[in-house]
Amino acid sequence: MKEAWSGMAFHCTPYKDTGTSVVGQTEDIQMLLDDQLMKVQAMNASPFVKAFKSETVQWEKILSSMQVRAAAIWFRTCTCFQAGFGPSHFFSHISGAAG
Repeated sequence: MKEAWSGMAFHCTPYKDTGTSVVGQTEDIQMLLDDQLMKVQAMNASPFVKAFKSETVQWEKILSSMQVRAAAIWFRTCTCFQAGFGPSHFFSHISGAAG
């Protein structure tokens, strides 16, 4: 599981001429995070995990922390963009990019 993260990186690209960057290509990271979190939670629920339970519990804590931090960053990003551009501009840009 840990080896899957070795090639993962956030990609930041400049946003217009604002002097800020936008984090992009996060889908693979989010999918890996969700997938591994579900797997490690299933492992921790198994009676066969006893031999390496401390390692799987620690890995679950790390993944959960990453998930909480990612959500907090996303929330702050949404808030900053809404303040700078207005909610209608921000959400129309996001929905246009996603579709």
